[in-house]
Amino acid sequence: MAYFISAYLLIWGFLMGYLFYIFRRVVRLEKRVETLNEIMRGKGE
Repeated sequence: MAYFISAYLLIWGFLMGYLFYIFRRVVRLEKRVETLNEIMRGKGE
């Protein structure tokens, strides 16, 4: 039983870390897109 609980916690921690990593990547991509839009807007004007 203890082995099952430890394995469950390990998988859960791995999933949460993976989701957090994806979330950080997405946020960074959104910021990069915003800066690109600002640059394009500046060139367009």
